[in-house]
Amino acid sequence: MNNSVFKILLPVCVLATLALTALSFQQSSQKHTDAIESAQKPSPVSANRPETEKTNHDTSTVFVAANAEPSSPVFMSQPKAGRVSGFDFYRDPLNSDRPFMTFDEIFKKESANKAAVMKAQMAYLETRFNLAPKLDPQAKMSRGKPLAVGPTAKLVPNLTWDQLGQMPPADIQAKNVFPYRSLPHPLQANGGQVFPKVQIDMFPRLERFDVDFDIPDAFIPEFPPAIRRRLTRRGCFDQ
Repeated sequence: MNNSVFKILLPVCVLATLALTALSFQQSSQKHTDAIESAQKPSPVSANRPETEKTNHDTSTVFVAANAEPSSPVFMSQPKAGRVSGFDFYRDPLNSDRPFMTFDEIFKKESANKAAVMKAQMAYLETRFNLAPKLDPQAKMSRGKPLAVGPTAKLVPNLTWDQLGQMPPADIQAKNVFPYRSLPHPLQANGGQVFPKVQIDMFPRLERFDVDFDIPDAFIPEFPPAIRRRLTRRGCFDQ
């Protein structure tokens, strides 16, 4: 009796195992949807809906904060008429030169000064690095990008790499001759990120109006597109 049951159950278990294995393989072979990427992708909205069309009332000056009427006449007898006339972190952009400064004003100011900021940063980089990449003729990254070989840093005048290699760490620190010091952000006051051109081409919304990425593309490590998207979202391309 036990042998008969075993002979019946064995094929059933084998078939069930094969079916589950095939189903698992099919699911794993299907393309998975990136939930974060889907959430960030804009969707077209019909323009014929009433709430998407602004009226003259929507664009009137009654909604300007400076024109807002006080909720009580008592405020008029208080200092500054009960208004916040100084910096307000809820209202004013980070590092605004004055209260009530708009984003358009900051955009125009930083855009006009962008060329000067980048020129100064490139002049600074050229004093510290050989920006013309020397590529290895054979060694490549996993996706085929040639490897840049060094040394890429410039030493202080009258100092060789052999001399640097024999200096004690205390002397290197005292003379401030360490070649690979951390780089300052091209525009630290804004506290923003900088992105390489390949990232900006991949995500046009990353176009910068204040500074660009100032390190040649040859020195940037190569990552598959999916990993690049995740690294960008996590801020790993911040300089």
